[in-house]
Amino acid sequence: MQNMMINNKKAVSDVVAVTLFILISIVAVSTVAVFVNQIVNPVSLSAKIDCADLQMKNAIKINSVCFNNNTKEVELFIERSLDSEFYSLDFSIGSESENLRFRCDSNCLNCRLLSNGESKKYFFAANGADFISIKSGNCVLASSNVKKC
Repeated sequence: MQNMMINNKKAVSDVVAVTLFILISIVAVSTVAVFVNQIVNPVSLSAKIDCADLQMKNAIKINSVCFNNNTKEVELFIERSLDSEFYSLDFSIGSESENLRFRCDSNCLNCRLLSNGESKKYFFAANGADFISIKSGNCVLASSNVKKC
């Protein structure tokens, strides 16, 4: 009789151990999933600002864009409106044969995002570019054809 009780206690402890292991695994997988989702899908626009508002406010205005044949770079001069709210800019520069993408946000070491009301010139190594498009998230803020300087 004593042997049966000892075996039962051991069986109960195995069940508890397996249950705890499963619960810890579920919590760990859920935590990793949340972090990966935040990295893969960052919030580019705030909840109170939508794409139509940004487009109507002309959040980004392209003052000039041209291809400099000497430096082989696209020179983009843009201006940010005073009351626009976004946290990243995606530049898409393309031609018939290729499409290059660049991102500028607070994590970027090579560029600085414009402050409200600021103008800035950006340079992109994009030989033979025909057009440029500027987005924040999935919202197209401005686009233009690239001319020769």
